[in-house]
Amino acid sequence: MIYFAFIFIMLTPFSYSEVFGVRVLIFQILLGVVAVLYKVLKQSTITVDFDYSLFPLGSLWILSLAYSFFTDVYDDFFAITFFIILLFITIQFNKNFIERLKKFYIYSVFFTAAGVFLQVIAHLLFNLNLFRYELLGGERNAYSFLWQDYSFISLYLVSAIPLIWQKKIDAKIILIALLLLCASIATSARTGVMG
Repeated sequence: MIYFAFIFIMLTPFSYSEVFGVRVLIFQILLGVVAVLYKVLKQSTITVDFDYSLFPLGSLWILSLAYSFFTDVYDDFFAITFFIILLFITIQFNKNFIERLKKFYIYSVFFTAAGVFLQVIAHLLFNLNLFRYELLGGERNAYSFLWQDYSFISLYLVSAIPLIWQKKIDAKIILIALLLLCASIATSARTGVMG
């Protein structure tokens, strides 16, 4: 099961990319469904408890599915499905498994931050435009590495900071948090994270 979860999380930086014309996010969702089914079918007894507090989440999923059918735009539906699967994965497993997932997630964020820094350095020092880059408004450089959405990559980069803060805070942890914050700022996204 850890392998399914590892692949699921490590594919996140590539979720906007396409393979044979199909977004990687769709492969992630299918992988997540397989992982959940594997976990459920592996159990000798299956009990189903419905938590009524999940009703709004289910309603949101159904509404996004209906919206997708009417508009032919599936991004919101896939994003909500992705996060529901991630929620299910995190509540189904023991603390040790969750700690390993957190590490995978943090490594995935580090990979993305390194890509943003490589992109910024290549642009500023060598005038090379690697990966996804745009000059917005004639003066704002926007970098998003493999992502198509500047706001989402910015949020993704800072999302690992609370996970890192859970460890003993020392100079190394503060430096890592500052580097992730700098990578988020370098994307030049206007997500409201910084102000």
